[in-house]
Amino acid sequence: MTKTLGKALIFGCGYLGRRVAQKWLETGGEVTVTTRTPSKLGDLRWRGAKVVVADWNDRRSLQRLPDHDRILVAVAYDPRSGVGRLESQVLGLDHLLQATDPAADVCYISTTGVYHQDGGCWVDENSPCHPARAASRAHLLAESLLAQRRGPRLFSETPDTNRQRGRWVVLRLAGIYGPGRIPRGANVLQNLPIAADPKSFVNLIHVQDAAETVIQSWTVDRSVRQPCYVIADGHPVRRGDFYREIARLTGSPPPRFVEASENQPLTRRSEGNKRIWAERFRKDLLPTLQFPTFREGLQDSLAGLR
Repeated sequence: MTKTLGKALIFGCGYLGRRVAQKWLETGGEVTVTTRTPSKLGDLRWRGAKVVVADWNDRRSLQRLPDHDRILVAVAYDPRSGVGRLESQVLGLDHLLQATDPAADVCYISTTGVYHQDGGCWVDENSPCHPARAASRAHLLAESLLAQRRGPRLFSETPDTNRQRGRWVVLRLAGIYGPGRIPRGANVLQNLPIAADPKSFVNLIHVQDAAETVIQSWTVDRSVRQPCYVIADGHPVRRGDFYREIARLTGSPPPRFVEASENQPLTRRSEGNKRIWAERFRKDLLPTLQFPTFREGLQDSLAGLR
């Protein structure tokens, strides 16, 4: 990768944000990461990254953000914040956009949970979005806000040759997994039932490939980059096969599945039943994945669960 001296602001330095920060530092760029919790300052200082305390629910904390020309927004909602989900995820993003450089290239991490489709159908960037879950609705509203603040809408019915492409991109990520993080992998190891339909599909992306996608979205020719991408490895797998492979690799008993209870409705993102068609991002951003299917990814990821 070509060395760059860009200054990245990582707003939301969690499972994905940390890896993006590490990769950006390796390009020769500068990184500032944020945390809402002062006690985490020492934990986040590594390899030359700067750390600032900032909370987008508190506009005062955004007044002295350092210089930046790229921004990653990967903020997870914290129910302990005392702020409602929509107020935090949408109004908070608005606070951030108003407090940061309007010329900075923003990468917003969204979710494939914005797609409501079921029945195993394929969806892509142009598929309609009518999410049932509050979390996914908040992401969709945040996407719209970003588009309003930074340029035209995500899509139009007819191509617009004059459409501004420059300063923002939305990445709708499938389920992120990697070392220490496999959705419900612990259920298999502990022989606990999984409330899911084993015949439904799960879409995945390894955290290292997701992080590299963010980097590529910042460095690719902007005349090529589209305003929105769905991000998945392109190999949807039935949940039964996914968890049976975990059991095989760990020597655990075969997974057990039960119907979801009223407290675990199948409308949850983790229980969706759709297949993600991710050819656009493979063509424009990341033609070769480090972990092209869940089988390669599980080999890398299970050590943290054992």
